[in-house]
Amino acid sequence: MAAPEASIRFIPVLERTEKHDEVGQFSLRYLSADGTSVAEQGILKPTLDGKDHVLHKIGEFTFTAPDGQVFRTTYVADHLGFRAIGDHLPKSVVA
Repeated sequence: MAAPEASIRFIPVLERTEKHDEVGQFSLRYLSADGTSVAEQGILKPTLDGKDHVLHKIGEFTFTAPDGQVFRTTYVADHLGFRAIGDHLPKSVVA
């Protein structure tokens, strides 16, 4: 049995800003007509041994669920891994 086809709807982007530099750092921001927004920044930072650089990312995204609830997630991705925070996400337990 074939899977049902998903309905695809086009949601226009109302605002779009992107800046990039010559070494790979960047900032971007998008806002779509349904209220979804995305913002992210990539910053090169020295590695712990000081011999190289690594791209650290910080950002956030917000979207509205079909039931009207708004979800906002902020995050950091760096040498410690990916860490996301949002009221809708499970909280880690401190031992």
